Amino acid sequence: ADTLNSMGLAGLILLAFNPYSLFSVGFQLSFVSVTAILVFNTIYERKKNSLINSIKEMIIISLFVNICTLPILAYNFYEVPVYGFITNIFVIPFLGILTAMGFASAAFGALSTALGTFLGGIVFIMLKFIEFICSIISSLPFSVIVTGRPSILFAVLFYCVIISFIVLKDSSKSRVVSSFLTAACVLSVV
Repeated sequence: ADTLNSMGLAGLILLAFNPYSLFSVGFQLSFVSVTAILVFNTIYERKKNSLINSIKEMIIISLFVNICTLPILAYNFYEVPVYGFITNIFVIPFLGILTAMGFASAAFGALSTALGTFLGGIVFIMLKFIEFICSIISSLPFSVIVTGRPSILFAVLFYCVIISFIVLKDSSKSRVVSSFLTAACVLSVV
């Protein structure tokens, strides 16, 4: 019933099978990103459902996920993306369709090669579109900032600040302090 607990249980099950997954960049990014999305959904006050509000929400959640993944990206890749949230605005709406089309292509391909090939072609076109968007965004000036590898202590402090911001979100003074500390951490990564 509780999504954060369910995600925690999923993480524990994966780690029970392979404890070294904890050190996998994919594992870290996946769980931090999903946790950021789940936490965002619990603290964000939804506005009236409109296209403008949906786009605003997508931008804010994308920025929040990017901020939450900064230490992992800097630690593992020695750089952080600057325009990643823009890429997400164009890519995320296609991911659900892309996943469904991929499964449909595999399922219908078992029944009919022509239908599987047709659906696979649609998946290919969608992947090419995503690749095109990513190449445009990554070719922009200052699309990434080389950071070097931050210390583990920095990452722990970074996440403590973000957690304090979320926990203390009701108090206006603590919000100002937490916002300042979060901005300082982001700037120090950059």
